[in-house]
Amino acid sequence: MTPETKDTNPKAAVADGKLPLHLWPTTATALGCLAFLDGALKYGRSNWRVAGVRASTYVDAAKRHLDKWFEGEENDIDSELPHLAHALACVAILVDAGAVDKLNDDRMVNGVESEYIDSLSPHVARLRDLHKDRSPKHYTIDDTSGPKVDIRDEIEDCRQMWMATHSGSEYGPIVLRLGPVMYTRLWKSCEADLCLGALIDAQGRPPTYRGMRLETDPNWACDLVEVL
Repeated sequence: MTPETKDTNPKAAVADGKLPLHLWPTTATALGCLAFLDGALKYGRSNWRVAGVRASTYVDAAKRHLDKWFEGEENDIDSELPHLAHALACVAILVDAGAVDKLNDDRMVNGVESEYIDSLSPHVARLRDLHKDRSPKHYTIDDTSGPKVDIRDEIEDCRQMWMATHSGSEYGPIVLRLGPVMYTRLWKSCEADLCLGALIDAQGRPPTYRGMRLETDPNWACDLVEVL
């Protein structure tokens, strides 16, 4: 007789009566926990389960992070963590606070938003048909910074120029000032070689890259690199 074995068909796993926790991406858990660590170190672990939270506060925060990410800014200026990490944490806190009855539910008075949005949908098909003979270029974040150049090469050129002009003189640590877009490009370039957050040292001092202290300012030109 053939020994009885459990069905390992993927469909059987999905149809099982228990929660299919394996469907939630580990990458999202890994990213979201960084934002929770940032919050725990500032406010205390699971503080919302004691103090409670207002729904609108976390909806606003999640929207801000998502909007900034969608507009091309990868990382939050204050925490230097990805905006998506903070957005994940905001939604998770809303879910958890609601589950433990610590959510101050100040959502909008019920309106006709769903019906109103659905009533506008026919315009989508109408406009697509109206412009069906046109094929314009649709711009994305790839069109933001022109030709793709490895930001690390760009920084190295700046560093070499600085060293050449300061040869023989005494100077302190080199400060590399980056616009927010350039900082994001550096972060993304290093992600292939370094773990997330490797630009920040264990003591939480200012980020460094190749011995240079990094500075970024949202008001600094987005496409500039300067060595001080």
